[in-house]
Amino acid sequence: MQVESHSQTENWSWKSQSAQDAAEILGIDGLSEEVPTSAHVVLAAQLKLRHLRRELSARLSNSLEAYQVETGLNSKADLSVEHVWGRIRRVQAARDKLLLLRRRLSADELMSLPVK
Repeated sequence: MQVESHSQTENWSWKSQSAQDAAEILGIDGLSEEVPTSAHVVLAAQLKLRHLRRELSARLSNSLEAYQVETGLNSKADLSVEHVWGRIRRVQAARDKLLLLRRRLSADELMSLPVK
């Protein structure tokens, strides 16, 4: 009976809106059907972060060029750099949220195992 309740808790935790939002940020599909492994979460985050860091690098080099051409601050470039930084922070937070949830479920699993 404990296994059933653990399974129900696991499904409820992974179907919560915050877990669904975090999975969407990382681009993990099919979260409602099965719980992704920690490795899957980390890999999805690494791929997303790699892309965002490239984008950040490109925007930083573009804003530096624009700043060198103009004598004033390039506020439009600064805003786009801040936007990318915000997306990076959201991906990191989503990764951390899903990994923490995964750890809690693993701990609950260990606690529900019968003692031999």
